[in-house]
Amino acid sequence: MFRPARMRKLEIVTLDDYSDSLVNSLHDTGVVQINDFSKRVKEDAEWCEILKPEGVSPHTSNIISFLTRITHITEFWANVKTEKVSPLKLLKSFINPEIPEKIEIKESNRKKILENAEDLLNKAESRTLIIQQSLEELESRRIQLDTDYNSAKYIEFLDIDISDMVDTDFTYIVTGRISLEIYEKFKKEASDLTDEIVLTEDEAETKKTVFIITLKKYKEELDKILRKFEFERFEISRITGKPKDAIKKIQIGIGDIEKEKKDLIRETVNIADKWMENILVLREQLEIEREKSEIYLSFAKTDKTCILEAWVKEKDLDEALEIIKTSTEGHSIVDVKNPDGEHNIPVHLENPRFAKPYEFMTKMYSNPQYNEIDPTILLAIVFPFLFGFCLTDGFYGILVVIVGFILFRGTGKINSVIRSFGIILIASGVWAIILGLVTNGFMGDLFPTYLGIEIPFVVEAVDSFENPQNILIIALIVGIIHVTLGLILGAYNNLKEGSIGDALGNQICQLIFISGVILLGVAYLFNIGSIYIGIGVAIAGLMILVYKNGVFGLYMDVIGLFGTVLSYSRLLALALSTGGMALTVNIIAFRVVAPIPYIGVVLAVPIFLIGHPANAAIQSLGSFIHSMRLHYIEFFSQFYTGEGTSFKPFSAKRKFTKIEGK
Repeated sequence: MFRPARMRKLEIVTLDDYSDSLVNSLHDTGVVQINDFSKRVKEDAEWCEILKPEGVSPHTSNIISFLTRITHITEFWANVKTEKVSPLKLLKSFINPEIPEKIEIKESNRKKILENAEDLLNKAESRTLIIQQSLEELESRRIQLDTDYNSAKYIEFLDIDISDMVDTDFTYIVTGRISLEIYEKFKKEASDLTDEIVLTEDEAETKKTVFIITLKKYKEELDKILRKFEFERFEISRITGKPKDAIKKIQIGIGDIEKEKKDLIRETVNIADKWMENILVLREQLEIEREKSEIYLSFAKTDKTCILEAWVKEKDLDEALEIIKTSTEGHSIVDVKNPDGEHNIPVHLENPRFAKPYEFMTKMYSNPQYNEIDPTILLAIVFPFLFGFCLTDGFYGILVVIVGFILFRGTGKINSVIRSFGIILIASGVWAIILGLVTNGFMGDLFPTYLGIEIPFVVEAVDSFENPQNILIIALIVGIIHVTLGLILGAYNNLKEGSIGDALGNQICQLIFISGVILLGVAYLFNIGSIYIGIGVAIAGLMILVYKNGVFGLYMDVIGLFGTVLSYSRLLALALSTGGMALTVNIIAFRVVAPIPYIGVVLAVPIFLIGHPANAAIQSLGSFIHSMRLHYIEFFSQFYTGEGTSFKPFSAKRKFTKIEGK
C-alpha cells in the first residue's frame, strides 16, 4: 500500500513464426511493458556474437506515410472548419461536456487496415487536395489584389491612366511614398540632380505619395537618392485605367474571390463531415499498428528465434504467462526474475480508492523509486487538511466544493487529471468549511458583526479574530508532527537499505532532539515529568549529530530543522490573510459605501458579491500552492528521493473505437 506495485521481469524466447501473434496478444491485453533488449545486444560483445537487433518492420514506412497523409488533410479540414464558439456554449461544454461515443469496429489484421487506408484516403483526398490548391491560389490572388488596392488608393489623386505610367525609351517613372519629415530634403536633392524632373505629390500627415518623371539618363542617380531616403515604391504594373476606376475593379475582384472561397470552404466542410469519422477511426487503427510495428526494434533475434524483455506487475504475472503460452502455442521459453536490487525498475502506483486522485500530485514532483515509500496516501490525508487550515472560511470552502464538483462532474468526465483535481478540491473545501466554522470564519465577520448571529460551532480558544496566537501554536505542532513523520520515514528507508550511519546522522539524531524538546515543553508547561530529562534527551540528539556531521553540521541541521518547522507558520499567515481580506470587503461594503445616501446600497451589493468570490479565488490559489510547498519542500525532503520511471504498458490506446465483442 505504501510502496509501488511489485514487479517481475520476463525474458522471453520464441520462434520468429510466432512473434506477430505474441505482439498482437500482448498489445491487446496491455499487461506488460516491453523493454529495449536490443540495447543489451549492442553493448555486450558476447551477445553480439550470437544475436542481432531486430530490423524495422517492412510495413512501418507505409503506416507512417498514411498517417502523414491523414495529418495533412485533417489539419486542412480543421483550419477551414474553424467556427466561433459563444461564451455560453464554451461554459456549457466545460460544465457538461458531451462524452464521445466510441465507434464499434470489427477486428482487422494489418493487411486489411492498410488496404482500407489506401482506398479511404484516395477517396477523401481526391477533392480535398484540389480544393486546397484552389484556396491557396485564391489567397495568392487576394494578396496581389490587396497590394494593388493599397497602391491605387495612394495614387488616387492622380487623374491619369495608370497604363501610361510606365517607362519609355527616354523617360523613367517612379511612384511611391516617402516620410514627410525628410520629403523637403529629398525634393531638394532630386531637383539638384536635374531640372528635367517632375514631382507630383499628395497631401499627407505622415508620408507623402510622390509621382516622379525624369529622363532615363538620370535613372541610376535618382535610384541612389531614392534608396538614401528609403523611398517606398509602389507596384502598379498590374493596375490598368485611372486609379478611381481601378479601385472599383479591384474591389469587385476581391468580392469574387471571397465568394469563391466561401463556396470552396462550404464544400470542404461537407467533405470533412462525410469522411472525418472514418478518417479518425483509420488514424487510430494505424497508430496502433505503428506502435506494434515499431516494438520489433526492441527485440533481438537469431536466424529462427526472437528474444524480448518485459516487465509485468506481480499480480498480472499468471495472466501474462498464459498469454505468452497461448499466443506461441507453447513454443516459447520464459525466464521470470525478481528484480530487487536492479536499477530503473518501472514504477506503477497502487493506492486505495480515496488516494488515487492524489497520484498525479505525487507524479508532478516525481515518481517514487521502486523500493521507495510511495507518499500518495499521506498526501491524500494531509494535503486537504493543510489547504483547509490555510483557507479557514466556511463560505469560501463551500465555493471550493462547488468548483470541485463542477470539475468532477463536468470536464472530469473526459479528463482523468481534471477529475482527480475536482475530487481534491472537494476534499479540501470540506476541510475549509470545518475549520472555518470552528475558527469563526464565514465570509469574514459577516454573521457576528453585521447580522448579529453567532456561529454555533466556533471554539473560542481557536477563534481567529480573538486568539490567533493559539492557531500559530497549532500550526507549529502540525509542522512538528509532519516533519517528524518525514524523518521517521527517512530513517526507515535508510535502515531498510542497510545505511545505518545515514539514518543515525540524518534522521535519528534529529528525532531524538525533537523528542527532547517535546519532553522539555511538556514538563515546563504542564508539570509532567522532569525538564532535565527533556534537556538530556535533546543534548543526546545533538551529540549524535555532532559526532556524525561535525560542529558545522550541528549548526546547519539544527537551524534547518527550526526553519522547516517555522515554515508551517505560513498556515496562520494565510488563515489571517483570508479573514483580513474578507473583513476588508465587509467594511468597504457595509461601513464605507452603504451609508452613502441613495446609491450606497446599490454600490455595496456588487462590492460584496464580487469581493468575496474574488478573495476566495485568490486565497484558494495561495492555499493550494503553499500546501503543495509544505509537502514538496518541508515534508518530501526528509525522506523522498523520487526519480522513478513510470510503468508504461504495451497496450492499444483507443479513444474513438472499440472492438466488437470486447
